Amino acid sequence: MFKENAEIAMRDEELDKIKACIHCGICLSACPTYLTTGNEGNSPRGRLYLIKDLIQGEVPELDATGQEYLDNCLSCMACETVCPSGVEYIQLLDYARHEKQESSYSKGFWGLVRKFSFAFLLDQRYLLNLGRIGLKVLNIFYKLFPFLPKLSKVQPSREISYTKLEVNKLYPSAETILDVPDSERTVLFNLGCVMDTLYNSVHHDTIKVLNAAGYHVYVPASGCCGALASHSGEFKIGEKQTEKFIQAQCDALNKLYETEQALGDFSNPIVFNSAGCGAHVKDKVYLESLVVKDIAELIDPDNWLAPVSLEAFKAKLVSLKGIDENAEIEDCAQSIKAVYHPACHLYHAQGLTTQYQSLLALIPNLELIPFLEAEVCCGSAGFYNLIKSQLAEPIGERKAANIKKAGVDLVITANPGCMSQIEAHLSGGQDNENAEIGVQKQSHKVIHPMSLLAQCLRT
Repeated sequence: MFKENAEIAMRDEELDKIKACIHCGICLSACPTYLTTGNEGNSPRGRLYLIKDLIQGEVPELDATGQEYLDNCLSCMACETVCPSGVEYIQLLDYARHEKQESSYSKGFWGLVRKFSFAFLLDQRYLLNLGRIGLKVLNIFYKLFPFLPKLSKVQPSREISYTKLEVNKLYPSAETILDVPDSERTVLFNLGCVMDTLYNSVHHDTIKVLNAAGYHVYVPASGCCGALASHSGEFKIGEKQTEKFIQAQCDALNKLYETEQALGDFSNPIVFNSAGCGAHVKDKVYLESLVVKDIAELIDPDNWLAPVSLEAFKAKLVSLKGIDENAEIEDCAQSIKAVYHPACHLYHAQGLTTQYQSLLALIPNLELIPFLEAEVCCGSAGFYNLIKSQLAEPIGERKAANIKKAGVDLVITANPGCMSQIEAHLSGGQDNENAEIGVQKQSHKVIHPMSLLAQCLRT
């Protein structure tokens, strides 16, 4: 009886959340799946109708088409950002496709493969390194046999460099600051899984920028934060990884101070350069006295928190180098035009809408160009571009087309999934409008803001 009453209460609570929707349609222009397909079923408003029927019991379970509509959502949260009624769409979506009816791509053989990957692969650094080596071997194979189809369009084709960063190690700043104790200048910086595997150089650049801002950087021994598993609906796996990750932060802080003092005494921030990881951990540490920040929050020119003064940091930045026709860096004095793509888990989940733009504005000769649908998801969304490639590809192509229209060579974004997705769709094929006359596509370089800042720092 108690269980039945609890289920009724849960159902009524979710129905109340749905009633907040006034069906205004403002969410349509923010939804990447609706923009791509033009199908109301692939919109937040359309999905809410399906969720309502499912919760009310008007249908015992969704048919294949209805299930597909729910599964197609990227959970980018753009609809929540623009919604005038504050509909808690993501909570409703998760309840529907993971409580009321299991997502179709969590079932069967590939569902087991996904569970294994989330539970074991992402949390084991040696397995990730083996995967990275395997990817390098595949790229060599494709160079020898370029006519063979690739396993995935988002598979990085560039050379993946890797220089190991030691864990449980302090990377100190060379700055001497007498009025700020060293203990207050230390931040925790985690290597994570995907970023360290595919974009390891970004970690080195991040440490360089933090050191230049006066921070000592401590790298704890921690695995995956659980963001990817949770984002894909594997909540139990994600919760276990997150608990382990948070405990690693607590252990690192105690080790750093060689004390067993209460967590509330620690004010050292845990910083992230990956949007998805930062958003997930921020959402999970509300019961702990831990400070979690994205890098851009820590060195935001509009709210500067770094030990080194903003003026001193700005004095260290020189003009950005240019981009040659092969998207390589070369010495250049002219103004460099770029676009900034705000990752969904920065812009919508964390509400960081201006911090990176303010930070990039410190680079003397960088000009950020606005582009169409900048805040719309690129189609990466964790592993979405791998498991829902038939929809992720046109979403990625739409993002790439809008970037090309801006007429820039440099694309800046702060999430590894966005980097690989945009990189893949910008590098593939010729521009459609030029295909008939054989004009070659523009070369584009996709880069993390920390790597860009690191290139501009005086050595």
